[in-house]
Formats: sequence, C-alpha cells, structure tokens
Amino acid sequence: MKQNRGIRINRYLAICGLGSRRKCEKLIEEGQIKINNKIALLSDTVSKEDKVFFNNNLLKPEEKSYYILYKPPFVVSTLNDPQGRKTIKDFIKNIDKRVYPVGRLDFESEGIIILTNDGDLSHRLLHPKYDIEKEYIVYVDKFLTEEEEKIFERGVKLEEGITRECKLYKEKNFYRVIIRQGWYRQIRRMFAYFGANVTFLKRIRIANINIGSLKKGEIRRIEINELKELRKIVFKS
Repeated sequence: MKQNRGIRINRYLAICGLGSRRKCEKLIEEGQIKINNKIALLSDTVSKEDKVFFNNNLLKPEEKSYYILYKPPFVVSTLNDPQGRKTIKDFIKNIDKRVYPVGRLDFESEGIIILTNDGDLSHRLLHPKYDIEKEYIVYVDKFLTEEEEKIFERGVKLEEGITRECKLYKEKNFYRVIIRQGWYRQIRRMFAYFGANVTFLKRIRIANINIGSLKKGEIRRIEINELKELRKIVFKS
C-alpha cells in the first residue's frame, strides 16, 4: 500500500459497489477493509497494483450502470423501509446490476429518480455546490400573489435557513419549479410558508435527464448521449 497516489480508499469502495462514500468510511472506521492485508485507514489511497478486501473478499470495481425510474406516489424512494411500505426496490428487480437511488423523493410525490452504481456521479448530483437543477410540476390549492412569487424565487426562511434562489413559472393551473438544492420536503414547505398546500408534486427533470414518456413504475436506461451530456454538466468538462 502506497500513499499519495491512486484514489482515496472511500471512493474506491464506492466504485466497487459497497454503497455511499459515507457508508464506506464507516466500514473503514470499523476495520472491515484491508489493503494488501493491512487494515485500511481513511487517509489511504489505492493504486492499480493494490488489492482491497472486504471481510477477506477481494473487491473489484463494478461495471457502471445508469437508469431512471418513474417513482409512483406513495412509494418510499429507498431500497428498504422499516415500516414495510413499498419501496423502489419493488420496481428494479429485473435490473441485473446492483444500483442505488440518487437522493430521495417524498413518499407522496412522484417522478424521476436516477439509479446508478456510479458513486462519483451520485456524489456530485447530490452535493449543493455543483448546482444541479431539478424541475418539478406542482399543483397547489391556491396561487401565490405576484409579490409572494418574487419572494419564493429569492428565497424563504425554513428551519435549515434561507432557501437558495430558484425559478418559479406560473402555468394555467399549476407551477413549474426549478431548484438547485434538496432539503427535506423543501418545495412543499416553501409553498406552506405562504399558506398554500401542495396537492400534487411530480419531478420531471434532473439536470438534462427528462422523465419523457415514462409511465409510473417504468424504468429505462439512460442513453449514451444523455450520459455524456450529464457528465459534462456534473463534472463541468
């Protein structure tokens, strides 16, 4: 094991499909990871010559897979649920690769979720500093006033702080909302700030990936040209 070259051990574990970088860091801290038969440290890096083991099993990077799912309403956007509710795992049984949802979507909301085993892409899609757009169709029980719409776009005060600037487009009987962050139930709480209740919420786009003609519960692979554009957006290259 050599230092200061290769890639960080937590990133390598994520590439091998052991989960998020945070989960991988926990495995390292628990002493479950070895590099060339030495217990790994969080500061370690991995090169092509190194061998990495988890519970004495040799790890190899997974082939990357990229899908989108149209999550139906009243489905939990995780792979497991302690309460026994239906999860997105029920819709991805035919995928032969192990993939994970990138972020979450409210239980009662519906729309696009990206599924992948690409840890680097997932990290950048979720981290607020990379400014990834997410677009929603939102129905509310009352429209905001013009002044309230301006305040909505500038940012409103929620429990976590002031929301980032966003875009709000008023259509005939609904709003289109484009945000660049993803606090818990954020859009619902932003409208509630003005006394408006969200009655329907559907995410239709993440970065350049659109839900298109997918129906509830359907899955499709992300096309090569879509993936190239997504990587340009996410990695700024």
